[in-house]
Amino acid sequence: METIKRKPQSVYKQTVIAYLLLLYFLLIPFYIFPSGLPQIADFLLLMIFFLLVLSQRSIQLGPVTRSTIGLFIAFILITIIVNGIWAIRLNDAWVLESASYYVYNSVIVLTFIIAKSLFGAKLYPLIMNAAAASLILQALLLVPMYGTGDGARETLFFNNPNQLGYYALVSLAIVLLINETGRRKKGAFFFLALISGSIVIMASLSKAAIFAAVLLFFGYGVLQLNKLARKNSLKMLALFSSFAIFLGIFMLTDTLDGYAFFDDLSLRLESTGGTEDDNLSGRGYDRIFNHPEYALIGAGEGDITGRITSDYTGELHSTIGTVLFSYGVIGFVLFSGLLLKGVVAAAPAHLFALLPVLFYGLTHNGLRSGLFWILLTLLIVLKDDAVIERRKKRDQTENLRHLHREKRRNDDRSYAHEPNVTDFPAVGADRDRRRINRPYPGHYPELSADGTADPRFLYRRYRPRRSAQPRRSAR
Repeated sequence: METIKRKPQSVYKQTVIAYLLLLYFLLIPFYIFPSGLPQIADFLLLMIFFLLVLSQRSIQLGPVTRSTIGLFIAFILITIIVNGIWAIRLNDAWVLESASYYVYNSVIVLTFIIAKSLFGAKLYPLIMNAAAASLILQALLLVPMYGTGDGARETLFFNNPNQLGYYALVSLAIVLLINETGRRKKGAFFFLALISGSIVIMASLSKAAIFAAVLLFFGYGVLQLNKLARKNSLKMLALFSSFAIFLGIFMLTDTLDGYAFFDDLSLRLESTGGTEDDNLSGRGYDRIFNHPEYALIGAGEGDITGRITSDYTGELHSTIGTVLFSYGVIGFVLFSGLLLKGVVAAAPAHLFALLPVLFYGLTHNGLRSGLFWILLTLLIVLKDDAVIERRKKRDQTENLRHLHREKRRNDDRSYAHEPNVTDFPAVGADRDRRRINRPYPGHYPELSADGTADPRFLYRRYRPRRSAQPRRSAR
């Protein structure tokens, strides 16, 4: 009777969580409720988090992750304390709503740290495929829904076009980052995801997202050209250059005139610097200089109408600016430490994925997006893998050196038990003397007092050869 081998329980657990993570990435772009409220994907992520916590008895944290978690917890506590103080002072409990966003983002970070402990290196292709599938799905939905957005700018299922552009930008950064690490080979699915993400960004007509995407692709292209140059692959280099030249000629000519999509894109880019919000005051930066009294502990987030004077009374459109104005110098230092951990943790080749997202954050607030924190977590755990791999290689080298030292020490001890060689003919002794005077790795033998070589080394290296058999004369 043939026995059926059951798969381990951990395999089923990984399979369930993998499908849930895929579903989470697919649901991120679907906003059912107003902005600021939890969406369907947020509830799904909480379920994934509790499943991981209940299923994992122990969590393996790398050295970089351990040092980063302390900074992250301190930053979360600062947001809670500052918003709590302003909630009491203003007698408005809704101010604490802003702190809840950061608490939820901490859950996102912990979820992917625990998932890395569960899946190991398998987590990277899983995230890349999920993010790529989400981009392709949004590009497909753009076809029947084109023209239903906010004027010429598309929103799809988001509440405003900037959310759509930021989602596509960070998703592209995640896909390119994991691909750059070599965790996943390039294929049709990869290139389809790049095309889909580019189309979604252009459909949003977000100037910040478009310029950041150009910077992202430029950085990735430089890395690929560097790799091609190292491999001396002139054929691939010529192919890439031809494609870039063809695309440039195609964009600079009048081939695209008459298409509404490209006309809207051209008008949007031509308006850069000419609108009232294309300056620091229009983005709300002036409130930082108008209210230096908030420099220490911050003004908190939430409804700040009546407490500030600014050309733009809405939310400050900046990631770094929001942290500095809302949480003061203390919060700014802690958040800058997190970013520096991400920048320092990232290998130099991985900065191409983080810098465009930070560039987008100069004119928009991306702190509430879970994808931003997923990208930062990926940079940190990737650095953990690099540190652990470097330590393994160093330990292997030390072990080999230790074994080599032990072998030489044991060989030195065995020389004393070798038989003394005194019956060598004079010619043989002269020959062995010439040989032993050459450097021997780790040893520097000296000649004995009678002019012959030290027999310990002669016996080990130059044993007398057996006499060769006399040749038989050919008949």
